[in-house]
Amino acid sequence: MKKICVTKLFTSSQLLRFTHVREEERTKLLKSLIERSAAGEPCDLSKELEALTSLMIYRMTMGNRSSSLSSSEDYNYSVEAMEMRGLIRNIMECGKKYAVIEVFGPLRRFDLFGNGKRIEKAFLRYDQRLEQIIHEYEENRMNNIIDGENEEKDVMDILLETCRDSSAEVTITKSHIKYFFMEIFMASVDSTSTAMQSAMAELINRPEIFKKLREEINSVVGSNQLVKESDVPNLPYLQAVLKETLRLHPPGPMLRRTATVDSKINGYDIKAGTKMFVNCYAIMRDPNVWKDPEKFMPERFLDCCDRVMDFKGQDFGYLPFGSGRRACFGAPHAAYVIHATVAALVQCFDWKLEDGDKAGIDIVSGYTGAMAHPLVCYPSVHGNLLPSPNPVIECYVYGDSRPWKRLFEGCEEKSLYFFTRLKNKNDEKDKRINRVTDSGTWRAQSDKEVFSYGDQTVLIGFKRSFSFMPKTSGQESRGIWPYG
Repeated sequence: MKKICVTKLFTSSQLLRFTHVREEERTKLLKSLIERSAAGEPCDLSKELEALTSLMIYRMTMGNRSSSLSSSEDYNYSVEAMEMRGLIRNIMECGKKYAVIEVFGPLRRFDLFGNGKRIEKAFLRYDQRLEQIIHEYEENRMNNIIDGENEEKDVMDILLETCRDSSAEVTITKSHIKYFFMEIFMASVDSTSTAMQSAMAELINRPEIFKKLREEINSVVGSNQLVKESDVPNLPYLQAVLKETLRLHPPGPMLRRTATVDSKINGYDIKAGTKMFVNCYAIMRDPNVWKDPEKFMPERFLDCCDRVMDFKGQDFGYLPFGSGRRACFGAPHAAYVIHATVAALVQCFDWKLEDGDKAGIDIVSGYTGAMAHPLVCYPSVHGNLLPSPNPVIECYVYGDSRPWKRLFEGCEEKSLYFFTRLKNKNDEKDKRINRVTDSGTWRAQSDKEVFSYGDQTVLIGFKRSFSFMPKTSGQESRGIWPYG
């Protein structure tokens, strides 16, 4: 399976083909956070990033099983992705409990705590779901052959094609495919989302680094367009921030290896077949290798000209994704997701914790060094850089906001936002207004509620760019808004 992954599934060209998937899911996350910001609601960034990663992986691996569904722009993958995530998490939880029984030797055959039966049921539910998905893929393939369609292939398509090819260099079965997807979800979702959570926690705790990173993004990308994956090579400080994050919070703190030959390490005899664990967490905090190892200092990766500090593990002091032939083959995908997502969250939002506390960065025991406490914070929109599907219109707004009725009549409730201004424009005469005083989602039903908000004028639309210059008359003001 490793050879198939390296040569077919996770090649550079294959990852680039799924750029649109990652961008679409990232945009959905940003829209959700904008709504949270407008409502003044807190956001559990840990859950949001976990859901984001699950959706990306699900769509890349098995998003094509029904062409009629996957071709629909309105199709929502989140329910199915979370269902798959739940099945995998159940297996992991049962597996941790079952592993404890192993220490009791002969007693494990009696299954004293019932964990053996639980893990069997968990595997059975997962197996049944994968069988159903594979069957849907086979039906979809036959329909495409009959209709003469040539659909883009996802990971499941490629694996099933390899499974059917009896002359393939590497032969696999459906059982291999099922276990492969289990490993993909186990290894990628938690590790990638945990890395992003750790990065955001470190940045929220260090406003000066947060500000410096945003300045770099705005200087390279611009303050009026959203950062993309293609911009990352031109953002060295962003890369340094993520490298430092992965040094202090590696997604795989321990690497498991098996000795293939008899060896001697630091005077210890290691017999062939011995299973060993490499403590990457300790290596990347070793004071003999790193200056001020406990300090979050991205600049260290900008000054290490004499060392190759990348994700390939060429420097044995820096092993966030392992090293050698057994290194994580999903590192390039993780790099795409982590860099672009963290950059977008920094570019678009200011972040605050309740009561001004600092984000906790303690880790809990587990496979991926996940954070012990969820990262719950309040997003505040710094700049809505999401592309608007509609052209920008120019309107005049009066103290009496009834003229807006004909512009927004018949618009869907979810597509509109309201932004409020003081009604008496004489108070703001000759002053440029750059900040919205209040904002939220339009949920009112009557015209009066929709187009007035207490003693304030209501402007309706997506806030993307805004110029508001009161006239000397004090009654007429001009605004430029993308029409929602």
